Amino acid sequence: MSLPSHPTDDAGPVTGIEIADAGTRMSALTETRQGIRSAVRHSPMPLSPEEVVERIAQLVQQLDMETGQPASALGIAVNGQVDAASGVVHMLRYAPGWEDVALAAKVAEATGVPVYLDSTTNAAALAEARRGAGAAFSHMLYVLPAQSVTIAYVIGGHIFHGAHGMEGQVAHLPVREGGPRCSCGAAGHVEPLASAQAIVRTMIGRAAGSDESTAAMLRVSHGRAEAMSAAQVARLAEEGEPVAAAVLAHALDALAVALICALAVLDPDVVVLGGPLAAAGPWYLDQLRTRLEKKRHPFAIPPLIAAALEPRAVLLGAAQLAAPAL
Repeated sequence: MSLPSHPTDDAGPVTGIEIADAGTRMSALTETRQGIRSAVRHSPMPLSPEEVVERIAQLVQQLDMETGQPASALGIAVNGQVDAASGVVHMLRYAPGWEDVALAAKVAEATGVPVYLDSTTNAAALAEARRGAGAAFSHMLYVLPAQSVTIAYVIGGHIFHGAHGMEGQVAHLPVREGGPRCSCGAAGHVEPLASAQAIVRTMIGRAAGSDESTAAMLRVSHGRAEAMSAAQVARLAEEGEPVAAAVLAHALDALAVALICALAVLDPDVVVLGGPLAAAGPWYLDQLRTRLEKKRHPFAIPPLIAAALEPRAVLLGAAQLAAPAL
């Protein structure tokens, strides 16, 4: 599919859309001179591609009415494997029926406006590079330890894409022989060790055998240990809670191995940490930086900083997908 050129500055606002949580949550954002308008749709079960297209059209119509300015283009960020050039979703994480879906073409037909598609990681990275933590740098490596662990590389405000939409999948680098099982079926990959989801899951599992650790989890999670965040685990580790400290040490070791490989290949001038762990504070970044410095020879370690646009980075970046090129 040949995607249309970007709209001009005076063509009207663009709308960013995020498809997340296996297609059960769709969010939309439109930014105009009067401010930001947003809307969300939830579903108890993953939706089919046709149902998602219908929900997206509803979101766009709602924001068009609220802003009084119809969107001139849409940018869609998908939590899955995406071919940005063709506008095809090859896989939506944890959702069936999403193999090789021409989503950009389907949404363009339903809404009547041009559509630009990319992954959620690339969208968030684009937002941070253009208007967030990486705006002062020309070569930004964005790291997203969330459900999985992915990276994106932005050069001069533009996303670097691979040949098949598989760029940035550091989640599947083998870093620990005999390690836990990855979602891909292999063992010892980065994802089941260093993702935010894995950190929380491991913390809850290991703390179950300790009254002290369970009490610590309940304290930082306000009595809802099942709803803990990775940033809260990092807080406990910073306080010296032994189970949290061990969990974070293993996660940081695995992430450092993946990042030192990325630094050797890409040579960025800044590394921006996004997702849930962007809220973990300086301690987590310092721990990661220390591990990178120990492994650095002969590579220089660029500044390592937290993302600035969470939790809206993906939506802001989705809108940037459809915004005029810098």
